Amino acid sequence: MSWELKAAGEHFPAFAAEWDRLNGELYGSHPFFDSRFIGPLLVHFGKGDELLCVHRGADAIDGALILHPLSFGRWSLFLPSQTQAGAVMLKDARLLETLLPALPGHAWSLDLLSIDPAYAPDWSGLRLPRIVIPHAITMAVATEGDFNHYWQARPKNLISNIRRYQHRAEETTGPLTVATITDPAKLVDALARYGQLESAGWKGKRGTAIAPDNAQGQFYADMLGRFAASGQALVMELRAGEQLVASRLLIRHEQMWNILKTTYDETQSAFAPGRLLLHAVLERACAEMRSGIVEFYTNATRDQAEWATALRPIPHHQIFRNDLVAGLLGIIKTLRRRPSPTKDTDAFDPLAVHGYPSITALPPATLQLFRQAETHYPEYAAGWFANLQQTVFGDDPGVRYYVAERAGQPMAILPVRLVRSGITRRVEALGNYYTSLNSPILAPEATELDLAALLQAASRDHGGAHEMRFAPMDPASSAFTTTLAALRSIGWIPFRYFCFGNWYLNVNGGFDEYLKYRSGGLRSTINLNSSVTPIPKPDKAKSNREAKGILAWPR
Repeated sequence: MSWELKAAGEHFPAFAAEWDRLNGELYGSHPFFDSRFIGPLLVHFGKGDELLCVHRGADAIDGALILHPLSFGRWSLFLPSQTQAGAVMLKDARLLETLLPALPGHAWSLDLLSIDPAYAPDWSGLRLPRIVIPHAITMAVATEGDFNHYWQARPKNLISNIRRYQHRAEETTGPLTVATITDPAKLVDALARYGQLESAGWKGKRGTAIAPDNAQGQFYADMLGRFAASGQALVMELRAGEQLVASRLLIRHEQMWNILKTTYDETQSAFAPGRLLLHAVLERACAEMRSGIVEFYTNATRDQAEWATALRPIPHHQIFRNDLVAGLLGIIKTLRRRPSPTKDTDAFDPLAVHGYPSITALPPATLQLFRQAETHYPEYAAGWFANLQQTVFGDDPGVRYYVAERAGQPMAILPVRLVRSGITRRVEALGNYYTSLNSPILAPEATELDLAALLQAASRDHGGAHEMRFAPMDPASSAFTTTLAALRSIGWIPFRYFCFGNWYLNVNGGFDEYLKYRSGGLRSTINLNSSVTPIPKPDKAKSNREAKGILAWPR
């Protein structure tokens, strides 16, 4: 089992079938990760230094990604600006632990750019240090049910505005019509019309519009042509009479539509033709996909988010060869850090953080996260924390339950105590010696950025904490690695330490099956004829799992 490194431009065409097999197994054949998308990216934007990195497992290829060098020891995912989601085709993120040593030179960091958490490997087993950097907030529309059901659930002001734009358009230009082009022969002309419309606007003035003679125009023509061969490319146009007023480029499969680009006639902005076309696109998507999703892959604005049924962060991941490298880089960044610019208070951020002094103060939707968590471990239950706070901490003013909500949905809960020891201010997990396992409470969709926001809030509310301590935690859990990454992402240096060992028993089959594999001495002490079956004491046949803690200091 090893990595093979080849020149991507030369070898990717022959590898395309294996690449698509991985995409199908891992991500349901995501259109942005399709070889028909990646191949043209390499052809039209590759510089020749890209590496196709392929990992061969015991039975088959189980990992692939395309990298290019940034500087000495630094490598990055190949990601031109024409795609907003990075393709990390790994069945197991731990494969990255052997990739870094396999790269040419002394590779010490790897930048995985624009990683969609919904289409990414499970990071929980990765032992390498990782920093998660905010990049964008993307949006999606689920097409469950009919379009009317979706549309009636939108904000009232959005519905009203679209109705007003439709009336205004009819009054000024006459009836609007929508055309959908999927025929490969006709897509060429549709792309040319798109480029002409885009070139007439602000992108044309900046020189970034699609044109037949630039790399961007050639890429879209190549890529759309490949998808059109199987009916998976389409251009939707909005017309006022014979005049084209808006156009959108899309690729798709039976469960996903990806919006690539959109443009509109800026002289007709009074009736928002781009929005009217989006309304038509979503109506058609709902008609063709009864249970699918339209992915936008954009950095959504507040107005755009009103169309969404889901919002999620698209971060960058920076992975380091070891803790020493991660720590040194963190110190260098701290020394070079410049004052942050004044925050734009109008910037759209769907993540909100709240702090509550007790379980009883939490809203009902947040309590549902506790109910989900306690199915995995009883000490994650709201009742456990309520009893712990009442009987152990009483009126301790340092108890806090920090909650992260994304677009109104609870993503993460961080139960902590804000503690002072002399001049030291410490944030520590809410627990004591009765606590056998501790963890932040995370929704399945939660990301490191959600937890990072809670950690920042806890430190800030404590006047700038000097130390954070979370224990005991299960080092095999995703919450453990998420906490480590979240701490690094806010500029803290975390250290793992041993707490204790836990004996546990995986229950498979009945008691007789269990007893059959115990030691003879244990079996002889059990009276099988007794009406009451005694509970056996732990013996060496059971497994031992360590509980670890995380101690972190700011840089």
